[in-house]
Amino acid sequence: MAKGIDISVHNGHIDFSKIKEEVSFVMIRASWGFFQEDTACDRNVKGCEAAQIPYGFYHYSYAVNLEDAKKEVDGFLSLVKKYHPTYPLVIDMEDADGWKAKNGNPSNETYIQICDYFCQKVEEAGYYAMIYANYDWWVNRLNDKRLERYDRWLADWRGYNTPSLSCGIWQYTSGDAVNGISGRVDANISYRDYPTLIANLHKTEKDEPSAHIEDGTSPNIVDENS
Repeated sequence: MAKGIDISVHNGHIDFSKIKEEVSFVMIRASWGFFQEDTACDRNVKGCEAAQIPYGFYHYSYAVNLEDAKKEVDGFLSLVKKYHPTYPLVIDMEDADGWKAKNGNPSNETYIQICDYFCQKVEEAGYYAMIYANYDWWVNRLNDKRLERYDRWLADWRGYNTPSLSCGIWQYTSGDAVNGISGRVDANISYRDYPTLIANLHKTEKDEPSAHIEDGTSPNIVDENS
């Protein structure tokens, strides 16, 4: 297990040399909507790289249809391609600011299709796909076998000692304090060694380019016992 944080422009200027003493990875908001870059993204990536902290990216989605999702994932992949993430690329699919509720709030089926489409495009670009949502969204909106092939980043801040659902990363609080950041920050536990896992997947794909094509399975499906 590894402790990490997720950050965006809302966390202000961060002293990455200090946070390195407390965290093992960082998930950076790259963008939101369709399509706006997080204005602190580049600064946060450079801070992680200078401090040698592994990082991944997430996109906060406003998509309410597949046309929106296409704009989002195209912009997201165009933005992150100049960087070197060793953690997953994530679609943040919830409605914390109420935008989706005010702009159509489509069916669960549409949300599932959006997540699946976004993650497929992330995988096709050679990255490791993941979906972020809170407990309510996972149970009541995204509970579908089509999404089981992707790792889950679960947000559940109810104070449990262990995650309420199986997941690759658990965001267990929004109120952590980390030296190097002013104010509260989201804290996470990763249950998988993503840098090693992703590196091994890329090595396998290079050595055996058809390994994940012939049987139609996702490169995100890994035997936990191996």
